Amino acid sequence: MVSDLIVEEILLPMGVYHYYGNQPLVVINRIPWWWMAPNSIGVFLATALAYRYRSYLVGWKVLAVLFLTPMSVGGIYGFICFPAWVAINGDYGWLVTQLLGLLTMALGFVTFAIILEMVLGKSPFNLDSKDDSNRLPRASDESSDDAFQDGEF
Repeated sequence: MVSDLIVEEILLPMGVYHYYGNQPLVVINRIPWWWMAPNSIGVFLATALAYRYRSYLVGWKVLAVLFLTPMSVGGIYGFICFPAWVAINGDYGWLVTQLLGLLTMALGFVTFAIILEMVLGKSPFNLDSKDDSNRLPRASDESSDDAFQDGEF
């Protein structure tokens, strides 16, 4: 998130692009801080899924990562950005706009915790744990071909 802040604070004054509408959480210069959550968590989801299923993504199957990244980022944007998009496209006062931006940031935190728990098997609130990944079955044990091994189909 910090790298996103630094890069965008450099690019925005140069006029490379700009943010339109009633943006919430513009704190320092021009970057709306709510964008840091979906930008970083979208890539984190793709990375977590690629790591979780690394035993499946071998050989030609590694090409699935090319589709995994934009689908993960798009899904995260659709899930956590909705409150900020309502603020941007609406004509709300300052307080409502900022609260919608904060709601987006809160949804980002919750989504990050869900990804840690459900995809990586890590407890987001237990900082002392070394490796909780044994709580989830190994990717090599989760074969969709197992249903067809008994010869019923």
